[in-house]
Parts: sequence; C-alpha cells; structure tokens
Amino acid sequence: MDKLRECRLIVRTGEQGTEHDVIVKINGVRLVARKLAGGTDSGETMLSKLFIASVVHSLTISHAGPGAWDVDYVEVFGLMESGQVEYLKVQPEENLGDGREIRIWKDTPPPVSEEPTGFAV
Repeated sequence: MDKLRECRLIVRTGEQGTEHDVIVKINGVRLVARKLAGGTDSGETMLSKLFIASVVHSLTISHAGPGAWDVDYVEVFGLMESGQVEYLKVQPEENLGDGREIRIWKDTPPPVSEEPTGFAV
C-alpha cells in the first residue's frame, strides 16, 4: 500500500465559524492542523499542510471546542510516496458540533473472496 507523504488541507467555512483548533485524526491519531493561510471564521478558507509519512486508513477533521462549525467543503491534495497525487473533496450535510467529525479518507476494505458453497459435480 502506498504511503501518504504529505497533504494540503483546504477548509471552506460557511455561516458559522470556529475559533477552536482544527483537529485532524489520521488512523485515529489526533493532530492539530496549523493554519498556513486564511482562517476558520465565517466565510473564510483555511489552508494547512500536514506531513504524514504513513499509510492512511482513515482521515477525519473536527474542531476542539463546543459549539457548531459550518463547513461548506473540505479538499485534500495528498502527495503519495509513489509521486501520485490523490484529490478528495467532501461537502458535509451537517455542521460539526457535539463531537461530530467529517470523514475525508477511508480505504475500502480488500474484496472478500467468495468461497464456493456446496459440492462441485
């Protein structure tokens, strides 16, 4: 499996922003996304760069505080170790609040091989 070397995270905030840290969980490990540009106030767009160097099975974002945060969309540009670029865009239906997370990246499980049922004749 290819490792995600680094990624650019772009988050567009809707009507209700947040002053709290943006939390990124990669394979369940909690990181704080540092803002390179922009912000998370109402109508703002935040840019963040994360160095991962790991095979990613799950990537979620949330915020570290009470209250709701309206996220219009999240874009991820992932630079894989192989040199390939992965692009993902998610537009959540609900705002972030009450511990909710936006699932950005989820590997699909390997296909289940079908075992024959019955006897060959």
